[in-house]
Amino acid sequence: MITGITFGVFCERVKRRLSNGWPTIKFNISDNEIMLYFYGSAATVIKNTSDLAYKIDGIRSAPEGFLTNYQYSGSAITWDKTSGLYSVSLPAPPVDLPLGYSVKSPYFSGSQSESYPLIAIHSFNRGFAMKLPTPNYGVYYRVTGQSFEMDSRGYDLINSNLLLNIPMLSPRSATGNFTDLINMPDEAIEMTFEMVIKELTERQNTPTDRVNDGNNQFTQQP
Repeated sequence: MITGITFGVFCERVKRRLSNGWPTIKFNISDNEIMLYFYGSAATVIKNTSDLAYKIDGIRSAPEGFLTNYQYSGSAITWDKTSGLYSVSLPAPPVDLPLGYSVKSPYFSGSQSESYPLIAIHSFNRGFAMKLPTPNYGVYYRVTGQSFEMDSRGYDLINSNLLLNIPMLSPRSATGNFTDLINMPDEAIEMTFEMVIKELTERQNTPTDRVNDGNNQFTQQP
């Protein structure tokens, strides 16, 4: 019984579909290549799911089934003495959604408690965000590509003995292992699977038996 779909199981399923059974030694698509297509397709599914909810309900949502929590200890945080900002490197740039949806309420945890969420600085006001009325306390954050940057207002985040938690809508796992579960609902995994198959079939121009009629004469996938 399969209780969860891992990245390794996903890759094996793709190989079996493309090879019409068990992959042979001639099968030349690696797991890493499959994952490249998976990441792009899964990110598209995540964004389209959020966009569809916005079109139907008028409210942009951040589906919980897509959330992955990335944790960073103090040793993973760096400090830039020029800007005074602390930063960590995200596993990938966030999906194409605004902060608050792509990155969902980051926080610090430790001593059996959690902090209030970090305060987002959006791209449209990052030049004057600190001039606006703001709380006296709190850590501010902004995202530049793959860099998650924080203004702690003088508090030492490296030696705080706290864990930084960054929940994100992301197709990537927290550890990057093939044994990790895919954080996506089953229907989204199926949509992603079909997208990956389409891309790899076009890339490989793989002949497939389109009708299971006992005739093994292959035809080209359109």
